[in-house]
Amino acid sequence: MQVQNSYTPINFEGKVKFKRASLFDRTKLCSFEVDHENLGPLKIQSEKTKKGRYAIRIHTKNYFGVANESFCMTNNDIYGVSVKTSEPHRGQHLGEISSLATIITMLKNGIKEINLFSLDSAILFHSKYKFEPNITEARPAVVILKQMQCSKIKEFKVRAQEILANFKKNKNQEELCRATNKLMAEYIAETQADAKSIPNFYRYMGVDMQLTRENVIKNKDFFNALFEKHDIDYKI
Repeated sequence: MQVQNSYTPINFEGKVKFKRASLFDRTKLCSFEVDHENLGPLKIQSEKTKKGRYAIRIHTKNYFGVANESFCMTNNDIYGVSVKTSEPHRGQHLGEISSLATIITMLKNGIKEINLFSLDSAILFHSKYKFEPNITEARPAVVILKQMQCSKIKEFKVRAQEILANFKKNKNQEELCRATNKLMAEYIAETQADAKSIPNFYRYMGVDMQLTRENVIKNKDFFNALFEKHDIDYKI
């Protein structure tokens, strides 16, 4: 059944190519090319790998793979499984290009949100592209708050203690998760530019994160600037 887009209409002005995932799968998958400053012409291709599972592959003109992203997709959301860049090509914005392809896929298919579980080393990467903490269970929230109590920033340390104390009193999981997500988002924003503080807090901690269609539209100028940066002929 074709996904009906009930969200804010998007004005597609780019020349990114789309194709159906398969004869029986109406999912629209994108492909485009970029001229990378170091790697030369790159082709970005999306494909279906098995039922409900898709991949975005980045390779050179000689079909040498340099990055690969895997995700699951339903009528409502995309769930990121993995993002891998070959070691010699890390730090060259390939993850950024792959993320943009995923966002294009979300918009084209009327998907509401992209969800993923971020490893500690990738939390700041995902937050750079407007992903926000999306903790929905008490256990990971408590783990994060206990670790936050060790923060060198007094404000966050105190607030984490207060949130934990309130949870011990009222056992309200929804309130706990909401407060933890807010605190975590503020902590990420505070430490985004301070690389020295990152290993001490984020090490050994993963976080559920989410990017909503609404947030993409809200930040369309930011994303359009990234499309232009990579000469991707596409605009929200």
